[in-house]
Amino acid sequence: MKTSFILVGAAIALLTVASCKQKLTPEDKANIKKATSLESLKNSSDKSGDKSVMMNKSHTGPSTPRDSIMDAGVKKAEAKDFQGAMHEFDKVVEQNPNDYEARYNRGKVRIELGIYDGAINDFGKVIELKPEFEAAWNYSGVAKAYLNYPEDAIKDYDKAISLNPKYANAYYNRAIAKAVMKRFNESIDDFNKAIEKQPNYPEAYNNRGNARALAKDYEGAISDYNKAIELQPNNPEAYNNRGAIRKAQKQYAEAILDFSKAIELKPEYRDAYYNRGLALYYSKDTQHACDDWRKTVELGYAEAQKLIDQYCK
Repeated sequence: MKTSFILVGAAIALLTVASCKQKLTPEDKANIKKATSLESLKNSSDKSGDKSVMMNKSHTGPSTPRDSIMDAGVKKAEAKDFQGAMHEFDKVVEQNPNDYEARYNRGKVRIELGIYDGAINDFGKVIELKPEFEAAWNYSGVAKAYLNYPEDAIKDYDKAISLNPKYANAYYNRAIAKAVMKRFNESIDDFNKAIEKQPNYPEAYNNRGNARALAKDYEGAISDYNKAIELQPNNPEAYNNRGAIRKAQKQYAEAILDFSKAIELKPEYRDAYYNRGLALYYSKDTQHACDDWRKTVELGYAEAQKLIDQYCK
């Protein structure tokens, strides 16, 4: 499941030289799915509807040794020292296996570390102790999605939404799962609900754009990418995504501008170099197209060498 539906993480990545028609090629579609991927879950899981990013003290009164350990774990997690954070939360769970806050925090850290079975175990315990805790249901779904259980993930998101109908992130995550299952219209409906609950939600616009592109609503996709860029002007993936659609529509000059902006924002963005190379090639600028494909190879995408061999004499 890590190989993908966006987030904002990947992007409509690799295009193909095979077709100039106003449609997405099979490779385009595969990479939109990469763009609307599970990385979206990880990257934006706390951006909307989830007030408890990390938990510590639900009680009042003087601080305890347990609170100090929890504080240390939260600080390490915020500093992206997830291994260190897990070590701190382990200490609390060892002392009290029913400490749902420590379990919840450890579950989130385990997702960051790719320990999805462990995360499911932690969130399952939290749900056993606090069955009305909607965020635990949501993150249980995220962990199951990463293990390629989208149907089970959807059940968890359904429960989170039933507990909190305003939970925008749960709608968003459910939309990702439905997109992975190629239920694009249902996915778009859930992105609509996420945006209704959280109007300034750039990831939802970006990913709804990807779902619309896969449903062949290219104008709708462009509109969503425009809104994502308006809300988050420094998001390179939205520019790359919009450029991919513009390329498919033969708007090569506009596509080149989008890919160039994506590269400006993310200088090592190999997908944008590859895509810009294609747009340049279609614009009859083979020299600069070859320069971009060589850069793509330098950044680790060996497949671009085939284009160099074929077109860069």
